[in-house]
Amino acid sequence: MVKYYMRIYLATATDNLINNYTPINKIHQMIIDLKHTHTTNWYNIKKQKIIPIPSTNKTAENIKNEIIRSDLVVAEISIPSFGLGYHVCLAKTYHIPVLCLYHSKYKKNISPTLKSMINKKFLLAEYSNLKDLKKILIDKLQQLTPKKHRFNFNLSTKDYLNLNILSKDLDKTKTEIIHELIREKINKLD
Repeated sequence: MVKYYMRIYLATATDNLINNYTPINKIHQMIIDLKHTHTTNWYNIKKQKIIPIPSTNKTAENIKNEIIRSDLVVAEISIPSFGLGYHVCLAKTYHIPVLCLYHSKYKKNISPTLKSMINKKFLLAEYSNLKDLKKILIDKLQQLTPKKHRFNFNLSTKDYLNLNILSKDLDKTKTEIIHELIREKINKLD
């Protein structure tokens, strides 16, 4: 089971949302049940059913911002669409890991280009039923869980002294303080 709870952007073709070709509602619910935050804002959830928002409300800038703020993109790619391809390309551009899911009955729809892109940050997974899907989702999310990154940076002497003072006053590590400052800034953007 994934121990790290992620902000997940769920992408699929609007046609799939409207016509329910795949169990996209179930995928959404599985993400929520696994305690992840679902960041996609281009549709509403009403009584566990996805209701697409009119396309005038989904601007390219809004979609880009949602994807950039996500830890991971889960794309249900059984039904091809240019919009879905755009979401996947944005994620790849900004180095956001992508999990592409597709139902076995739509296997012929999967592009050879997508198959050639598989690497440690881009996974492709086929499912045939909901039981398989849940196991696949858990396994693949575990594989794509972001690892902690070490990032070194330079501080002026004054900033370093201030960070030390904050650390002692708040009884927190310097790393904890920096994490909190970053989260506060990001939350203000939401």
